[in-house]
Amino acid sequence: MAKLEYQSVTYVINPPAEGEAEQLLAELDARRFNRNAPPPEPEALFTISGAKIATAGNIVVVQAQSKAGKSAFLGAMLAAAMHPEASEEMTLGIRSAGAGGRALIHFDTEQSRYDHFALVERSLTRSVLDIVPHFLRSYCVTDVGLEERLRMLRAEMERAGEVFAVFLDGVADFVHDPNDPAEAFAFVAELHRMAIQYNCAFICVLHENPGALSGKTRGHLGSQLERKAETNLRMEKGSDDVTCVWTDRARHCSIPKTRGLRFAWSDTAGMHVPAESANDARAKTAADELTSFTASVFDGNKGGFGWRELIDRMMLVGGLKESGARTRLKKMNEQGLIQKDLLHKWQFSA
Repeated sequence: MAKLEYQSVTYVINPPAEGEAEQLLAELDARRFNRNAPPPEPEALFTISGAKIATAGNIVVVQAQSKAGKSAFLGAMLAAAMHPEASEEMTLGIRSAGAGGRALIHFDTEQSRYDHFALVERSLTRSVLDIVPHFLRSYCVTDVGLEERLRMLRAEMERAGEVFAVFLDGVADFVHDPNDPAEAFAFVAELHRMAIQYNCAFICVLHENPGALSGKTRGHLGSQLERKAETNLRMEKGSDDVTCVWTDRARHCSIPKTRGLRFAWSDTAGMHVPAESANDARAKTAADELTSFTASVFDGNKGGFGWRELIDRMMLVGGLKESGARTRLKKMNEQGLIQKDLLHKWQFSA
């Protein structure tokens, strides 16, 4: 494995040694664009609503303020990879191609051993598997020194051989100083190199700066991860205690906040469960309001309305202009709230 240099570096480009140029050019030629030999499309390892959020050979950042549900989201990703047939209800809407025996490596640097154990147990519950898959390699390394963590990570990937994904919760605990550009750039370059070497994805959990509404993450490490990441997933916990996951910075997908994945803690389930998206919630509210309005229009009516009568009644009940009544009548019909009887009278069908 390449050695990481954390101190400030002055770069000096020396001419290649005798015989070295040939080797360098051979390596360069192997990377040259060749229209007749396109590389295979990278495997989509994880998706949300069909959108690719992680492919092999790339880095994904999961960022949020403290206690927004990052670990719950990570646990759901693990569950989806362990059992790709698990329901989206159990995996919070995350789908995976499935590890297929390839290693799922999870390093927890933030929680106690008890909390780490609880996270993995909930992940197994989400996966609805009866046994712990042999390819799940989850470790609590909160009390391990930084340099030793890095050596352990490299050793574990080498031991695994075939790796599906590596989860670093949290990634800032693998550097001495996230504000040191030399250290941050070298570390992120090493993650990217290993992702390509092992044809896997690195899922990196990172805290946002406290109170940062823009989603700014910690120091040069956060900035470099943002630049190099395939997908930057943002998480935000609202005043209703519902967490929304979305991305506006991704190479292969777009998940607007209005269509973001949403989840919240459930005392009954003993874990986080899916919640309605903002769009779905608005659509449901609008549908409920239209149903209530239709019921008010037909309240006390037994014989149904002719078209003109119905328009006049809607204008009266809703304080609408005729154009507004016509539009609303069309929606009522499209949603099956009203239908014509044999006498061609409109009836409330709810």
